[in-house]
Formats: sequence, structure tokens, C-alpha cells
Amino acid sequence: MDSINHRAYVTNGGERAVVVVDTVTNAVMQTIEGLGDVTTDVAGLAVDGASHQLLVADQKVGGGLIIIDTIDNRVVAGVPTPGSRARDVVFDTNTSKAYLANFVGGSVSVIRVEERGAHEVARVAGEDRFAVSAGASAGAFPRGTKVAYVASGLTFPDALSGSAAAGGNGPMLLVRPDSIPDAIKTELARVRPDRIVVLGGTTSVSAAVESQLIAYAPTVERIAGADRFEVSAQVSRNTFPAHPPVAYIASGERFPDALSGAAAAGAKGGPVLLVTRDSIPAAISAELARLQPAKIVVLGGPASVSEAVLTQLAATAPTDRISGADRFEVASAISADTFPANSPTAYVASGEVFSDALSGSAAALPQRAPMLLVTKDSIPPSVAAELDRLNPNRIVVLGGPNSVSDAVLEQLKDHLRK
Repeated sequence: MDSINHRAYVTNGGERAVVVVDTVTNAVMQTIEGLGDVTTDVAGLAVDGASHQLLVADQKVGGGLIIIDTIDNRVVAGVPTPGSRARDVVFDTNTSKAYLANFVGGSVSVIRVEERGAHEVARVAGEDRFAVSAGASAGAFPRGTKVAYVASGLTFPDALSGSAAAGGNGPMLLVRPDSIPDAIKTELARVRPDRIVVLGGTTSVSAAVESQLIAYAPTVERIAGADRFEVSAQVSRNTFPAHPPVAYIASGERFPDALSGAAAAGAKGGPVLLVTRDSIPAAISAELARLQPAKIVVLGGPASVSEAVLTQLAATAPTDRISGADRFEVASAISADTFPANSPTAYVASGEVFSDALSGSAAALPQRAPMLLVTKDSIPPSVAAELDRLNPNRIVVLGGPNSVSDAVLEQLKDHLRK
């Protein structure tokens, strides 16, 4: 069990595989195949969530230890133990030593495990928002995902609700109203989802694009509505059962608060629902009545969602607000409310344009990582403080230098785990 990243790993010895389970949704995310040897099975395992490493005992003679990077679930190293057969493994995080109980010889092998997980600030960039969307997906999701969400890359509301609904099970990919950009076509061909869900009506994503998407998945469906609020409610209705632990409420007229909220909502297993500053649209009221969440969290200050709306929400469930002096403080406060210290990964995007973070919020979910916002040329103090609390091994910057400058990327390196 990796409690940091909300993952469970189960060995399937007969198939020489490890099954990866999302412990928020209890859904199987991936099966890591081809481990061990045809003559034997993989056995026990241990996980170091802080370093993104899964340690698997290989029972073949001399097999020893298989080390897997849990960011992309690939084998990065093998440490043989000649003359023995590893039956089980435990890992001591204080000493970074793995202890293998050997089936043959009555012995224990002690292996010093180097931290092979990423320790870096990585940029996901491209010639436009569509290339960034494809790159964010490629860095987070394996081939053969269950679902891919598709939304307009020219407006933000539909993708905001969709990122939380994706729940780490698939990417959020952006398209033009009347065409699928080449970068997105390539990524859909790589991912090969079982299902594609188009978000928004035909003015956002045309019927022609919907027809073209059939080439990339056996099932293509659309979630639409008369406006962004109905789409938000329908996305929730199609994704979340009644009585989720939380429902997040954000402005449907301003994008920043919901960008960070989508990553938090996905981690907590609840929807992001959109409202106006001064009212709760009828579709959202009906969805909240169906959901009956354990609590409601309003994202942003009264300038985004008024006190009157908060009071109305409190009639459905206990309601709190996460706010701050600006969008950067709100993003930091959402992160602090959701993600523990020493979280392995953090995502960073521009707080001044919405496009890069739309796909990034969905990409952050498999790694249970927050979405933090910066300006093009600086890291706001609240964000710097939150990065120091998170103490990540890896920071993923979304967008090119025109969105987040190279100078900021260099500054972010000071906030990596030492």
C-alpha cells in the first residue's frame, strides 16, 4: 500500500505481473506485465511512495529485487541475489535498505536501494495548448486507459468539471471546435482508450469532431447541456454516486480557483460544480440534492462565490470556504488542505492563462499531486511556502517559456526535496 499516492499494488504471480489499484475509486489502473522469469513467479513487494519506487521480489534463483518507477510504472533496475530465491521484501525508509527473505537457503539479503525516482523540474511544452495537452497526458497515462475526456481548448468550463471526473483514470485532451489537432490524434492513438467522453455541446466540440473520434475508441459519447452549469451537473451525475465525501464549488465565470480545485477534487473523490457569483443554477441545485455530499467546499473568496451562495449551500451539507488574497493564495490553500507534506510530485502552471492547467489537473491525479499557479516571471510567496511544505522530489511545469519563464523554472529547483 502506498498511502502517499493512494495506490495499492498486488502481485499476480502466475502472470508475473503487478496490478495497480487506485484506492480512492478501487479501480484497476494498470497491470505491469513481463516481470520475473517464465520459470517462476514474482512474489512479495514493498513500496516507497516518497521516492516513487516499487520493490518486487523475484522468486527465480538469483532473481533478487526488481525496482519499478511508479510514476510511469516501468522497470528501472534489477538487483540480483545469486544462489537465492527471494520470497518476500520489506523496505526500511529510514535506511533505504530492502530486506529480502529467501525461499532457498534460509537467508536474508540486505540491499541498499538507491533513489532512482525522478528528482527534477520538468517542463511539458509544445507549439500550442494542444501540444501541451498531449504532452501532459503522455507523461501521466499508460497505453490502454479506460477513458479519455475531450473538451474545447478555447474555453475553460467544460474541461474543469471533466478533470475532476477523470479521477486519474484517463486524460483530459483539448481540441478545436471543428478539428482534432495532430498532437491530440497522436496521443489518442497511443492511449487507445476504451471510451471517449466529449464534454460540452456541438458549439464547443462539433459533431464532425465527435465522428472523427470514433477512429480512436470503440465507444464515443457526449455529455452536454444548455450551458456550462448544466454540463458541470451532467458530468457529476454521470461520474459520482450519491454521498461522496466532498463536493467542490467554484466560479463558472472565472477559471483560476477551479484549476487547483480539480486536482484536489480528484484526490478526494468528489466533483467540481460551477456556480455564478450570486446564485446556484437550477441544474447544480438538483445535482447537489442528488449527491448529498458529506461536506461542501467553496473555492475562492466572496468576489468569486458570494456569502449568500455559501449560506444557501450550507442547507445541503456542512460548508467551508478555502480563500486567499489572490488566486495564488487560493491554490496554495487548496493544496495545503488536500495534500500531505513530502508529496512526491507537484504540478505548476500559469495563473494568468487557463489552457495549460486544464489537461494538467487531470494528469496530476494519477500521482495525487497538487496544481499550483505562478506568474510568468515569479513564484508568489504563498506558492513558494507551499512548495517548501510539500517538499516534492519532482515538479512538473506546464507550458512553454511564454507561460512560465525559464527564470521561474530555475527558481523552482530551489524547492525540490534536498
